[in-house]
Amino acid sequence: MPGYSLVTSDYTQDVSLIQLYMGTESIRAAQKKIVKVTEYGLQSQTLNTPITAGSSFVTQRILWVDKITVDLGILQNTPITTLTSKN
Repeated sequence: MPGYSLVTSDYTQDVSLIQLYMGTESIRAAQKKIVKVTEYGLQSQTLNTPITAGSSFVTQRILWVDKITVDLGILQNTPITTLTSKN
């Protein structure tokens, strides 16, 4: 992608925010976007756990064993933080 790219990270109140902007017209434009999203993002987040421990999220077919399929899941909850809309 042509243009300037910028990667930043910020950490506050147990929240990490990593941003990547690619293809902006100038470094200054990328910096403005980063500042805007950082100020907004660190105040407007929601903690989600899309897959909970012990639940299956997919069934996979396997061959050459006694079972035909196996359920796949995770051992620990893995919460993720997403930005919430101001709307």
